[in-house]
Amino acid sequence: MDQRIISSDTTAGSIPLIRSLYDRYGHALLGYITEVVQDAAKAEYYLVEIFKQISRYADELTGPGVNTWVQLQAIARNTLRKDSEQLGSAGVAGTDLAKFNKYTRAMNQEQKLVFNGVYYQHKSITILAKELNRDESAVKRILKEAFNVIRNEQ
Repeated sequence: MDQRIISSDTTAGSIPLIRSLYDRYGHALLGYITEVVQDAAKAEYYLVEIFKQISRYADELTGPGVNTWVQLQAIARNTLRKDSEQLGSAGVAGTDLAKFNKYTRAMNQEQKLVFNGVYYQHKSITILAKELNRDESAVKRILKEAFNVIRNEQ
């Protein structure tokens, strides 16, 4: 495990749990982050930052009924979104990670807005429809088109 992950506010009792999470999910999470940022060095930096966050509440990620992988992805998305906002990126509600994602590069602007809204920002179809001043069926159609673009890019 990267020693930068063990921060000064990490208790000795949580180190084995963090080690276990890192061993089990670190490689997959690094791959996930690399796909988004398209830069291995940046991805490693973000992995360290994410595991520093995890060290503060690692017990909550492994409780009964918790899907640890989904929680780790959510932490990664939030970390990347916050950094993207600090860099002044634009998009739906000020966020656009699409430029870092090889799949969304092939989407048109409308597909990117809907996909980012649903996937990165966890917005419902209803909320997106109101924000984009479109009916829900149109937003669902656009989201379906976005997923078709992803399937065709694989």
